[in-house]
Amino acid sequence: MRFNCPSGFLPWTYSRTIENELNAPTAGPDFGLPASDISNRRPSDIAALREAGRQDLPCVNAIVAAAIDTWHVSERVKRISLPLYQYHAHDLEHLQILIAETAGSEIAGIAAIEAAEPAECPHGLKSSLLHGIYVDPQQHRNGIGSRLLEKMESMAGSSGFPSMLVKARPESVKFFEARGFVKLPTEDHRRHYPYRYWKQL
Repeated sequence: MRFNCPSGFLPWTYSRTIENELNAPTAGPDFGLPASDISNRRPSDIAALREAGRQDLPCVNAIVAAAIDTWHVSERVKRISLPLYQYHAHDLEHLQILIAETAGSEIAGIAAIEAAEPAECPHGLKSSLLHGIYVDPQQHRNGIGSRLLEKMESMAGSSGFPSMLVKARPESVKFFEARGFVKLPTEDHRRHYPYRYWKQL
């Protein structure tokens, strides 16, 4: 799959209504990469990591759509979820979106961060929220998700965030645990997403 684009925090909240109706984690940042990405079996051919601009959004959203298509949920859930995960020009005012680009200027993956709500973090600590990591399904197991996460951790630390929060999909839990994230307790089942992971940077 080829995602070619020319080269360049709105807060995102998950839909509890959809989650309840569909009985699936259709909201909160999704990570369109399998837990097997931790193996890094092949070296990444990523030539550059750069911030996304408006001109990149069509390709960014194509990556998101391709990643969502790999979810282990019904086609109806995928169809309803997709609009909630797509990015728009005004999101660039509040989110930092990072692109992993190959030597052929193909977008192989993206990640995004914003400031986390203090109430979501341990003891109300200041933290960044990893909004999502999405990798082209044909680029899985190349270590792209790992490179994006490492860069996002560096960007968050440089921006004054000493920790990072993730709302992971169940199939991505092992990926984050292998990278030092710890599961937060679900203190309020009506409010807290059940797969919240946190890391001190």
